[in-house]
Amino acid sequence: MIVVVIIGILAAVAIPSYQGFQKKAKGSEAKVQLSAIYSAEQAFKAEHNNYTGDLEVVGLVAAVLKYYSVGFGAGFAGTTGGGTAGNFIITKAGAFSATASTLLTSGPATASVATGCLSGHVATDDIFTACAGGTATEVDAWTITSAKVLSQL
Repeated sequence: MIVVVIIGILAAVAIPSYQGFQKKAKGSEAKVQLSAIYSAEQAFKAEHNNYTGDLEVVGLVAAVLKYYSVGFGAGFAGTTGGGTAGNFIITKAGAFSATASTLLTSGPATASVATGCLSGHVATDDIFTACAGGTATEVDAWTITSAKVLSQL
């Protein structure tokens, strides 16, 4: 009986810690994808003197993502370098999309994530803010700017 009580106490302490570590590990997908967008956009700007909202133009591959969709919710608002296909989003299914609502509909992302990602997350000629939205263990959204500021919404 004492053994059962000790196991119960250990489980009560260990399970919340495990869930916290799990959430942090899943959230790393968003950070890695946003870092890839940042690096690709910086390389594109060095070559073309402007940013673009087209993720395919900057050389990103539409890989299947497990927890997040990433990209520019508001698309491209610049005058040059926007690309022709308008591939502003990489969906969880591993496809490019020009439809901002795919941050909402691709996978388990919810309306609050989509609203956060759709408001002002755009690429222009001089600056960009990219967003990752999804549900790792709960609603989660991250952004990265052209100044390399990574933040959680």
